[in-house]
Amino acid sequence: VQSGYPDDSTHMVVLSDERSAVGHGDYSPTFANIRKGMQWLVHNASEGDILFFHFSGHGAQVADTTGIEDDGFNETILPIDYKSA
Repeated sequence: VQSGYPDDSTHMVVLSDERSAVGHGDYSPTFANIRKGMQWLVHNASEGDILFFHFSGHGAQVADTTGIEDDGFNETILPIDYKSA
């Protein structure tokens, strides 16, 4: 926003577990909403576009079944409904 990027709902999606957002289904960071937000982010993306994704929340690790990760684990993000999603 400080670098001249538009600050409106056609240019960014913000999901939050703040009380003001909880109960407003489209803006709670559920599995479905995070997935929908990522699909929104890449929809109509073209070569040369710059996309930005920021996640500030809890994460976990799952076993790396491909053998690519040195530590044997892949990092994940945890949506607020991770126990049921």
